[in-house]
Amino acid sequence: MAVDKLSELKGRLLSRAAEDDEFRSRLVEDPKAVIAEEVGVPVPDHLSFEVHEDTAATMHLVLPPSDRLAEADLAAVSGGIQPYQNQDSDTVGGWLDSLHNPYN
Repeated sequence: MAVDKLSELKGRLLSRAAEDDEFRSRLVEDPKAVIAEEVGVPVPDHLSFEVHEDTAATMHLVLPPSDRLAEADLAAVSGGIQPYQNQDSDTVGGWLDSLHNPYN
């Protein structure tokens, strides 16, 4: 479910930023505060967010977390893992999953 919630949150933020210049400026300046407002709860200190704007001369590519594991980790995992799908509140996906209703 974390993947769905992350996609929904990203889509909501991008859509709103495309329509509202003031929101876009705040999102670029302080994404953590804006995201906390959007989901209605504070973002834990150990999580961070970065916003980058493309320009005519610069394009940003965002890569998902790697799902490659070290040999020691492979022994502890059966069936593989999926990036973002983690109930651990130390991750953005886990934090979003822990919220009852992330979109007030």
